[in-house]
Amino acid sequence: MVHDVALQKLPVRFAMDRAGLVGADGPTHAGAYDITYIASLPNFVVMAPSDEAELCHMIATANSIDWGPSAFRYPRGASTGLDLAAAGVVDWKGKPLEIGKGRIVKQGADVAILGYGTGVQYALVRATLLYLVCETRQFLQEALGSAGTQGALLGCQAFPGASPAVALRQPLCGEGVKTG
Repeated sequence: MVHDVALQKLPVRFAMDRAGLVGADGPTHAGAYDITYIASLPNFVVMAPSDEAELCHMIATANSIDWGPSAFRYPRGASTGLDLAAAGVVDWKGKPLEIGKGRIVKQGADVAILGYGTGVQYALVRATLLYLVCETRQFLQEALGSAGTQGALLGCQAFPGASPAVALRQPLCGEGVKTG
């Protein structure tokens, strides 16, 4: 890849199947190092879609790059069920993306949560959970209003891997949440 493609700036497209941690396929089929490895090579454009619409757009992007190599990875498994037409994909044909530009999936006020590839879907779940926890905390502080309760509620936070019910209940009940 380095000598035969990257250094020569050849327009070779790499489509990497089963990228990321794929679980049931085992460690020999996990693409845990592909992004870091390929992104460190000169002249490469590296992409990872967050959903099936982005995959279509990234295929179109890779096809439009004629000045150097590109790579996109996609995971094993089911898609997100996105409405492709609403996302600008017609007949499974996407539109080339602007290289180097991300997109805001959900606008917030205080926290930026970044995601790459399928990690965007996990980031959206966490953002929703964080919003629910903070809104619940604010509501309870207003409803209960005592300083002692506020002190307990100010520690309210979302825990990775916790269900919304556990995360919402934790600051009120004083339960510990084990994450690993």
